[in-house]
Amino acid sequence: MSKERQTIGIIGGGAAGLMAACQIKKRADSLNKPVEIIILEKTSSVGNKLLLTGHGRCNITNRHLTKGKMKSSDKYFFEASNFMSLLLNNFDSSDTIKFFEQTLGVLLKEEENGRMFPVSDKALDIKEAMLKYLDEGNQIVRIITSFRACDIVQREDEVSVTSSDGMEMVFDDVVLATGGKSFSKTGSTGDGYEILGKLDHKIITPHASLAPIEVSDKDKEFTSSVAGVSVNVRASYYEADKKINSVDGDVLFTHSGLSGPAAMELSRDVEEDGWVELDFAPTMDDASFDSDLVSEINSKPTAKVYNIGSKYVPVSLSKALTTRAEVTDLIGQNLLKSQRKALVKEFKHLRLLIEHSPDLETAYVTRGGVDLSDIERKTMRSKKCKNLYIIGEVLNVDGKSGGYNLTACMSQAFACANSLIAEK
Repeated sequence: MSKERQTIGIIGGGAAGLMAACQIKKRADSLNKPVEIIILEKTSSVGNKLLLTGHGRCNITNRHLTKGKMKSSDKYFFEASNFMSLLLNNFDSSDTIKFFEQTLGVLLKEEENGRMFPVSDKALDIKEAMLKYLDEGNQIVRIITSFRACDIVQREDEVSVTSSDGMEMVFDDVVLATGGKSFSKTGSTGDGYEILGKLDHKIITPHASLAPIEVSDKDKEFTSSVAGVSVNVRASYYEADKKINSVDGDVLFTHSGLSGPAAMELSRDVEEDGWVELDFAPTMDDASFDSDLVSEINSKPTAKVYNIGSKYVPVSLSKALTTRAEVTDLIGQNLLKSQRKALVKEFKHLRLLIEHSPDLETAYVTRGGVDLSDIERKTMRSKKCKNLYIIGEVLNVDGKSGGYNLTACMSQAFACANSLIAEK
């Protein structure tokens, strides 16, 4: 005798967990199959970190993630790009947009670089629309808060989940979506790593990604002097004179160092004892920049050097750079060749030393987590536990800034829903 309803437990009520619940419900509705979905959330409410995304505006997806055009060579997800390419070719940004607009009724708008936000600019609208959808219809969806899962056991064709206070629940299948270790105040404290480690999953050491970069105390004097200034640069990270990575985009100077899209993307590679180099004229090599600078000086011989430098960067930043080059009070025609060389160095190779690795507490995403070799990528099923699916930030998947990470959650949720709710 078959069970009346398939019971599915979702551990974690963050973005990935809520998306999984929505996709499972949608799939079950379309196939007219009864399910009971129980979301187990360790904190007192769901969707905590979702409310922080996009600075509270929720950058839900990115139009660049287009079905049929995704290739493993597209490094939107760095080392995990090959893993993600199949998932995104099955469920891409247009599918995400369609789901939120047509199924949930949340209108979206496009901003620069393909970033998609709710028209209201409120992440809360995304969360509330998902909860409203889960509360509608004939499927049973329950949310249990203050349930901190600590153990999962496979029992023939069922899975038991035990909480830290001894409460046990049994499901036909379980989706683990506990998140990583970033922004721990939202509930992402790495619980999933411990649970999955007991089941023999390999865990890649967590590291901050999409995080501000703190510079040395000496260089903080510089960044503090231009705090609030945002500029388009080429930001490169070096260790022991070796370039590790380079990103073109906007960098925001802060009192503690660097933020903004380019710096935060670079943060996934940053370690202490390295340095960040900023190039404020990346389309020119040093010789071309020097030649262009000479032309500017010749056209404005009596202008202050920092005003001449404002052709390339905001004047406040130019003044700070000329101060570092020790030429701030000079006028153009009095600039010696050696001083011009020092100026080129600051504009093309500003070096800022790293104080320590970016902090997971201030990171939007975790790099590291469950090794992808332990996951069936077509279904998101664990290779170690047959009735367990693993999605979201707990996996060793991190994407670029701009809606990529939430799109990854959505495509993973779609894949596991299709596997969980079979057509026959």
